[in-house]
Amino acid sequence: MLKIKDNVDLKELEKFGYLMGEETINVSFNSYGKVFEVENQLIDVVEINKKTKEIELSRTTKNGFRSIVYNDDKKLCNYIKDLIKANLVEKVDD
Repeated sequence: MLKIKDNVDLKELEKFGYLMGEETINVSFNSYGKVFEVENQLIDVVEINKKTKEIELSRTTKNGFRSIVYNDDKKLCNYIKDLIKANLVEKVDD
């Protein structure tokens, strides 16, 4: 599992285009998140839980509920390359 390092203030994520869940309809209320358009009505959403700092990738439609959660770190890494490059991410045991 990937997560944001414990010593990172989650406000840092705003520099990378992440919004608090309260600021966007596509991100859970207790998370920071960023939406990536995939095709037509599909979007991928990267969410970072505010309490655990765990990172999750899900796919949904623009006006629907989450339907698929990906447990594939490789796929997730494609979306969070900027966070990895900034040394904000670590891998932890599930």
